[in-house]
This record gives sequence, structure tokens and C-alpha cells, in this order.
Amino acid sequence: LHCLIAARRPRLTEETIPRSRRMELAGKRYARAVSAGGVFAALAVCACTLLPANLGGKGFVLFSAHPVLMSLAYTGCMGSAMLVYVAPLDEKKQNREKHRTLQMMAAALAAAGLLAIIINKRRMGKSIWPHTVHAWFGAITLLATLGQCLVGLSKYSEAVRRGFSHSKWHGDAGRIVYALGTVTIALGLVAIFKGLMLYALMCFTQVAGLFLVLVSSRCFPGLSADGNWRYTGVVAGSSGTGMSSSVTNA
Repeated sequence: LHCLIAARRPRLTEETIPRSRRMELAGKRYARAVSAGGVFAALAVCACTLLPANLGGKGFVLFSAHPVLMSLAYTGCMGSAMLVYVAPLDEKKQNREKHRTLQMMAAALAAAGLLAIIINKRRMGKSIWPHTVHAWFGAITLLATLGQCLVGLSKYSEAVRRGFSHSKWHGDAGRIVYALGTVTIALGLVAIFKGLMLYALMCFTQVAGLFLVLVSSRCFPGLSADGNWRYTGVVAGSSGTGMSSSVTNA
């Protein structure tokens, strides 16, 4: 019976699926690929940090927990959380839950990474006040992350109670915070690694970060009905739904 129903059901092709829907589905595929790239970059940083050669033969040291946790927080969890909204609009409610869960994981990992470096500095008798470019960028990023978490929780509670939320700038601010985190990770990699390993990790993390910001902004190529490549975007309508807009790539 299932086979008969499936055979009679019209097949979804490029011609039968509305163009706006095709753009949404294409965005979801791009988001999954870029999210996997971000997770791979984070795991690459973790693996290289925990290599015996980088630990100096001393086994696990507390300092190594800092880059591991921060890369998982920003390149891994926060990046994936930003990309969950690049999906069909009818999945927005369940994607909101995924976004909240991943961002809470990112915040917890970032807090643990901050705690690890503070304890390590105290053990070594060093000041915990920022004194390097990496440390200052890290402090600014963490403060901005805290602000984003508070705004996000406020938006979530408002959406649950009223069905809508304000602070529409929250998504754009999140991309800025993520970009700050990516730059901070790059500065940290320069301080830890050298040679080919440094170049490889810089390539992984920064390229993943660039594509993540572009795709989360819905700036990705999509194939239109006339066969031309276009850059798609989402324009908010007055009713709160999204409308696809595109500009032909010259």
C-alpha cells in the first residue's frame, strides 16, 4: 500500500517545488555542511593541543584545557547554534530549542575555559588581568557573549509567553560576537603553535568561521529556475514570516 501511494504521489523536482522552498532547503544543506566544518575545525584544535609533543611530555596540563574548551565553545557549539535557523520557516519552533541548547552548551564551555586559564594563572603566580592582545580580545568576547546570553534568554521567554519577541538585532550581534571569538582563537593559535600545524589550524578555523558567518546571514548561492546562480537572502515581512529575495550574481 505504501509503495502504491508513493508511486501515485507527484515527485518533488526542481519544477514542482516552489523556488522559495528550494532556497530554504538549499540553505539547510549549506548550513549542515558548514556546521560540520566548524565542528571538524574545533576537534582539530583539540587534537593538536593534546598531542604529547605540545604538552612537553608532562601529560595533561591545566592550560591545555583552555584552548580545547574555547574552540569547542565558539567554533563548535556557537557556530552550529547560529546555523540552525538557516532552515525552512516551518521548522522555526523546534530550531529555537536547538539554538537555545547549543548556545547554553557554548556558554558553559566558555565559562569552563575561562575558569581553567584563571586557575592556571593563579597557580603560576601571574595576574589574571589581561595583558596581551589575545587576552583583551578574549575578555571583550566573553563580555559580549554574556550580554548575548542575557538577551537571548529574554527573547526566548518572551517568545514562549507571547508568541513573538523583540530585539531583532540579536542575530546580527551574535554574528559579531562569533567573529570576535574566531579572531580571538586565531590570536591564541599564534601563541601556542608554530609552523605547518599553525597554518593548518588557522586555515581550518578561519575558513570555517568565514563560511559560517556568510551562511548564517543567508548569503549563499542557489540555483534559480532560469539556471542562473543567485545570492539568496531573507527579508522579514510585516506579518513576521520570511520572504526570499535574490540578487543575480553578475
